[in-house]
Amino acid sequence: MAALRDSAIGLYSSESPSAAEEAAAVEHTADEITAAAAAGLAACLRGLGRLDLAEDLYRRALAAQEHLHGHEHPLTAAAISELGKCLHDIGEGEEAERLHRLV
Repeated sequence: MAALRDSAIGLYSSESPSAAEEAAAVEHTADEITAAAAAGLAACLRGLGRLDLAEDLYRRALAAQEHLHGHEHPLTAAAISELGKCLHDIGEGEEAERLHRLV
């Protein structure tokens, strides 16, 4: 019985994430939540006509998605698209078009 317990403890210990791995996972999750919150708030502000504030938050959300996932990820593409729409609403057609071509 003791051998089985020791074997189980050894198995658990060898497969448990290290404190550094757990901290990295928590940080990644927090960054995901921050990016999503920034995009959601930006959408609300855009809907209210506060395009200056929305643009800043869309840019922050895009930067976060690029940091988390790189340039080719669907969430990054969505962030680029939303920023482009906001820029179009502001009247920044050239930059909006440039961003939409990236998607």
